[in-house]
Amino acid sequence: MPIPCPPTALPEAFRVICLRSVRAFGRGRRVVFKFDKSNSKKCAYCTLQNEKCAPIPWYAGEEYAAFWAAMDDLVLEEEEEEGSEEMMAVKRAAYALDNVVRVTTSMMKESGTDPSVFALSEGIRGISGKLDALRESIEALPASISGPVRGRGDGGGSGGGRRRGRRGSGAGPRERSSSPLADPDA
Repeated sequence: MPIPCPPTALPEAFRVICLRSVRAFGRGRRVVFKFDKSNSKKCAYCTLQNEKCAPIPWYAGEEYAAFWAAMDDLVLEEEEEEGSEEMMAVKRAAYALDNVVRVTTSMMKESGTDPSVFALSEGIRGISGKLDALRESIEALPASISGPVRGRGDGGGSGGGRRRGRRGSGAGPRERSSSPLADPDA
């Protein structure tokens, strides 16, 4: 069974690459960072180092995207020189990602904030921003469709109200006689 992503980890980076491997790339080392087994908690690099794998935190999404884009350029070339332009781009991106993690972790420790509480507050802030964007897009809809919508239950349907007559018969409504002796078929 695959391991679920922790709430404080970046989902797109979880079980792809860990923070320890990113830091190794920042030092200019090329490391094997893949997860060999689906139920493994450690990547190949952390297993070799006999250390715990640290997932990339959720708040470093932009830096992770920049790092991964630099990695794509690096992976295209089989053998890179240590000082090549592609390797320098990977080192810069890894360094930027590591700096964001270190500064944010330091700020959370100083404020006494638990990382999961910080993650929840940022998640709520993100949802609030999306709701504001949705509200703006709804307000920007053309006035022609913003009028009242008529449908079932508000008298605006095309049926005209209550049904009359028998179901399935083509005849109109039947008149009833008030006399008990009247022929029902007449």
